Amino acid sequence: NIHSLSRLYVEPTSRCNLTCRTCIRNTWKEPMGDMTWPLFQGLVSQLKDFPHLESVMFAGFGEPTAHKDILRMIRAVKRLGLRTEITTNGTLLDGPMIDGLRRAGLDVLWASFDSAGEKGFEDIRRGAKFGPIVAALRELQAGNARKRHRIEIGLSFVVMRRNVADLQNLDDLARQVGAEKV
Repeated sequence: NIHSLSRLYVEPTSRCNLTCRTCIRNTWKEPMGDMTWPLFQGLVSQLKDFPHLESVMFAGFGEPTAHKDILRMIRAVKRLGLRTEITTNGTLLDGPMIDGLRRAGLDVLWASFDSAGEKGFEDIRRGAKFGPIVAALRELQAGNARKRHRIEIGLSFVVMRRNVADLQNLDDLARQVGAEKV
């Protein structure tokens, strides 16, 4: 029964600033694009029809924080009393974006890490730099201690032959960035 839907995934954009080895976009021939604000408003207006809906996850093949209206989208979903989550590659998490996510009411930020170390991470997540992303997550964690609204941090990890041994280091990375979920 579709009306018992409890979690909705929304892909605000299919654009991304990375060329990760794990990404389907390496073989995908579809044009890149962003969800328009009117389309998103139409989607939000229909969410009341799902009485069991608890959360909305902003994620997909693109980088959600690259969408110009991502903070506005999060605020619109929060106004409905729903939990909001985002999966990000972390490359656009600077101070203003972190503050914006907090003010918008984001509940959980999932950072994509396919390696717990710099060399493996940068090999898989081509175009990303490990250090700045770790620093941004630490800034987010520090803000959680100082600010009224707290954003939970989670790590997502795609396991493959080249990184399976790195799973043993994932706990250390989680502690380093303040992640509560993996």
